[in-house]
Amino acid sequence: MAVRRPILLLFLFVAVALAGNYNRHHREKRDNDLHDWLTAEQKEELKDIKQGTPEFKKKVGEFYNALSAEKREEWDKFYRTHCFEWTAKAQNADEETEFQKNVADNDVEKVKARIGELKKDLDEEKRKNVEMWEQDCYELLKPKRTRREIEAAFQDFVKWMTPEQLGDINELKTAGKDSEVQAKVKEFFGQLPADQQATLKEEFKGKCKVYFTPLMTAEELDKIKTLKGDKEAAGALVKGVVDRQTGDVKAVAEKMLGVCAEVYKESSRKRREIESAFQDFVKWMTPEQLGDINALKTAGKDSEVQAKVKEFFGQLPADQQATLKEEFKGKCKVYFTPLMTAEELDKIKTLKGDKEAAGALVKGVVDRQTGDVKAIAEKMLSVCGEVYKDSSRRRREIEPAFQDFVKWMTPEQLGDINALKAAGKESEVQEKVKEFFGQLPAEQQTSLKEEFKGKCRVYFTPLMTSEELEKIKTLKADKEAAGALMKTVVDRQEGEVKSVAEKMLGVCGEVYKQSSRKRREIEAAFQDFVKWMTPEQLGEVESLKAAGKEGPELQAKVTEFFGKLPADQQKTLKEEFKGKCKVYFTPLMTSEELEKIKTLKGDKEAAGALVKGVVDRQIGEVKTISEKMLAVCGEVYKDSTRRRREIEPAFQDFVKWMTPEQLGDITALKTAGKDSEVQEKVKEYFAKLPAEQQATLTEQFKGSCKTYFSPLMTSDESEKIKGFVASGDKEAAKNLVKEVVERQTGEVKNIADKMFGICGEVFKESKSKRDVAAKIEKHLSWLQPAEKEEILKMSKEGKSKEDIKKRLLEIVEAKEKDSDEKAKTVKLCYAWMDDVASKEEIESLHKLHHVDHGACKKKVREFIGRLPEEKQQAVEASLPFCEKLWYGDHASHGGHEGHEGHGDHSGHHHHRRRRHLAVIEKYLEWMDASQKKSIEELESSGADFGVISDKITEFFHLLPAEKQTDLKDKFQHQCMIWAKEVSKPLEWEEIKKHHAAQDYTALKEKLVELEERLTENQKHTIEHVRGTCYKLWGIKNVARRVRVPHSEDSFKEKAEKYLDWMNEEQLTELKRLKSEGKKSEVMKAILKYFDETTGEVHEKAEGKLKEACREYSVKAFGEEKVAEFKKLNERKADKSEMNELADKYISEIEDEKKKEFAQAVVTGCKHVYSSSRSRRDLIAREVAEYLQSPY
Repeated sequence: MAVRRPILLLFLFVAVALAGNYNRHHREKRDNDLHDWLTAEQKEELKDIKQGTPEFKKKVGEFYNALSAEKREEWDKFYRTHCFEWTAKAQNADEETEFQKNVADNDVEKVKARIGELKKDLDEEKRKNVEMWEQDCYELLKPKRTRREIEAAFQDFVKWMTPEQLGDINELKTAGKDSEVQAKVKEFFGQLPADQQATLKEEFKGKCKVYFTPLMTAEELDKIKTLKGDKEAAGALVKGVVDRQTGDVKAVAEKMLGVCAEVYKESSRKRREIESAFQDFVKWMTPEQLGDINALKTAGKDSEVQAKVKEFFGQLPADQQATLKEEFKGKCKVYFTPLMTAEELDKIKTLKGDKEAAGALVKGVVDRQTGDVKAIAEKMLSVCGEVYKDSSRRRREIEPAFQDFVKWMTPEQLGDINALKAAGKESEVQEKVKEFFGQLPAEQQTSLKEEFKGKCRVYFTPLMTSEELEKIKTLKADKEAAGALMKTVVDRQEGEVKSVAEKMLGVCGEVYKQSSRKRREIEAAFQDFVKWMTPEQLGEVESLKAAGKEGPELQAKVTEFFGKLPADQQKTLKEEFKGKCKVYFTPLMTSEELEKIKTLKGDKEAAGALVKGVVDRQIGEVKTISEKMLAVCGEVYKDSTRRRREIEPAFQDFVKWMTPEQLGDITALKTAGKDSEVQEKVKEYFAKLPAEQQATLTEQFKGSCKTYFSPLMTSDESEKIKGFVASGDKEAAKNLVKEVVERQTGEVKNIADKMFGICGEVFKESKSKRDVAAKIEKHLSWLQPAEKEEILKMSKEGKSKEDIKKRLLEIVEAKEKDSDEKAKTVKLCYAWMDDVASKEEIESLHKLHHVDHGACKKKVREFIGRLPEEKQQAVEASLPFCEKLWYGDHASHGGHEGHEGHGDHSGHHHHRRRRHLAVIEKYLEWMDASQKKSIEELESSGADFGVISDKITEFFHLLPAEKQTDLKDKFQHQCMIWAKEVSKPLEWEEIKKHHAAQDYTALKEKLVELEERLTENQKHTIEHVRGTCYKLWGIKNVARRVRVPHSEDSFKEKAEKYLDWMNEEQLTELKRLKSEGKKSEVMKAILKYFDETTGEVHEKAEGKLKEACREYSVKAFGEEKVAEFKKLNERKADKSEMNELADKYISEIEDEKKKEFAQAVVTGCKHVYSSSRSRRDLIAREVAEYLQSPY
């Protein structure tokens, strides 16, 4: 039975909090009644906990939940009777009668409402107690468990399903086909592998036990343990347990009984459960082969199945066949073992050499089975008979052994071999195979030969005696004697075995022939040590060899190339090389030497001496190659930490440009122990060089830095730092290199620390020396000449970057406030367009600016692309300031400030406002002179159109009701005019029908459709009157499109509108968070991605999010309250004042979900707008820093 909230806690409410009118004796008696289920130990434990506290409530709940299901149900009824008895003293008899009727009807809402009224008259202490326990009282009135709570218990039984299968089950339930659900679940379960079914059944049995145990008495639990072998009796016992339950508990228990009966039913394997046992014998098949088998079974040709399986099996490589046979033998044992007695198991162990007797024994086991078990056992006997059948390899079983020796051939080469065999030219086959083999690369030949030797050993080992196996081990160096021994082994075979063995002897003779490695075969061994080189590097090494350069020079060049690899690749290759060195030297060493070298891992010198001795005793070509290998492997095992004498030269590249005198000064400083002064002295000398030489050396130094640090970095770090460099994130690149340096040790770390300091200077001072005036001209071209002169003067006077930043901000803010100055600056900002765009294009851009800022910006960037590259950089540098002035804080046409145009179009702002006013004037005839004047003053002050609209609404509501009604009718007609003008006659009739029928959804859809036929200017006008007109038409939702909350389309629509600056990966993550109901995480993710944006993407994101802020602010607070925010913003109110107003508005919202939404809007929008301010501040600070840099 499901555990309910501990309702018993209500007794505290009844006994302690609300029994104040009883005498002490009576209260103690009541408490004893209500505590009757507590044990003496529990009562004693509760004495130490203060009553009325959460701790006390929690502890009693623990005790209550420990009761049996029957006991809890009994006490739940008791507490339900006494839970609200205090109300009789708090209201008159009629009221109490009505109240108790609501309790009896389980009408929680009415009970809750009455309790809310009654507790107002209680004193503070009693009221607190009522409030502490009342929720538990209400729970008593609810059904014990709702269906959705109960259904969850069954989820453990379907967790194994795929999402598609769960979807099918849900569809059946949705369609009301509950009766089909169980059959469908069983169908899906039957499709699982047998082992997974078995595992799940054991798991389900455990869950069934867990569920039914609390419903059963101790006697029943003991009894059912004795019924393990009698499922029928056990089922009847559990059925009796279920039958005595009541209500929801009984309903769920009946379902669980059905489920668990299936789990325990027919545990003796039925046909469909046992058939899966055969699947293990066909897992090796390809999908195509399995398809053929299924086709035979479908066609009713079961008798042909086994032959087809054997055919496919025979096509497998011999070693795979051997492996699978061993595996099948194990599975046969696993299957038959449970069917056999202990005596039979012991007996069959003695029959390993007598397959006939073993087969007869198993046949007897099968014959005594019955039903499905016998049917399946007979099939398994047939399958396993094949597995154990005659293991002496016949011709057809052995022939595949040769396939392993030709797998490397191309299809064309195999075709040639088959053609020779078909023509009866068997004698030519071996030569042709050798010819093809000789065309393979040397390293592939070597690898294959080692593989073939292993296969030869596998083949001949079963044919040899133990003595012969021991003897051949001693003949490794005497191939002739070993060959003679194998010839003897083959000669004593007979029949098919001898025929195949003779062929194998010929093949393996070739494999072992000429095993003394010739120079051309041995040289290939070195190729494994240079595979990592680039073609260019290999070319250099070949050139050295062609020039007669040997030994040390070649080795030094290879070492140089190796040192340029990333650290992790060097490490991987060294481990690989060590393995190859072991493979090479192991055959040259005795068993004693191999054992001894294992003990010398910590003593490289002694190990090296041991291997040197091995090499010295070799002769001829083997010794020559071994000496080369010793040199190579010596490098591999040599101490990999670069010593000081190897690293110090790295610094020489940074001082080659110095004169002898300067180098002398540096050396003198180091000799005097003044290392701290060396870097400053070097910088001093470097600054004296000509600018162009400094630039050349700086680029050269960057290359030297990359060359030094590359080997210390992993491949991932190398890729990562390329990304940082490409994005210009020097700080991140620096931090990454710092991490690389920190993990080094010893001398390497000491030198790396020094190199980090030097290279930090190289990349820090990488800008060429240019005068400040040129920088100002490039990055601050939008300033007036006097302003440029002022900034130049501040820089030359050594003013701090903070002072320069402050002045730049003052200039920008001043231009924003002064419309004339702003217009001049905007014109100057975009004067370059005259060089790349026609007059018509520029005029079109001005018009676009008033309609769509995003499209306008895009067009500007198109014009920038027409400029020469160096000019593009200059324009891009000043673009943030210019856009700030031209667009203001708005990136779309959703807001109406900052729309001034270029040059002589600056006056367009006033014309645009008059156009807004002209639209409004159609509706303003009812105003008096003072009201019209007030509206005009708002308009001329540049107030947001929303503020003007709110003011008009305010005046409208001051009119008499009749006047308002008349005006509404008139306005409604005016609102219809545009729709009638752009609609066709039949469409207009349709619109009127929708309106008359109050079908506002269809009406709105049609109006939205008609809007698309308007011109851009008409659409712009409609944007300002849509809200009013929709309301007059009766349409409540004024958004142009109906959005379905939480739908896929809704998310897609919002993402396209506000989040089109994100990449697909980010949008996918947002969709995932949204689908999981993590709304707060969605907001955090959006702001995180916003903070990570830079440049043009950041500007676009900022504009889109501000547009979203404007829309969602209205949704959260309404237009009037949003207008208050705008007023504060317009008068540059302090941030704390804005925050106080937001907190006030949020606190006034009663609905928790709406309050949560409003809080999220405020939090997100604060972040976006603060980012805008900080970005402007950042631009100024960066410019100030740049102007002060010495290079």
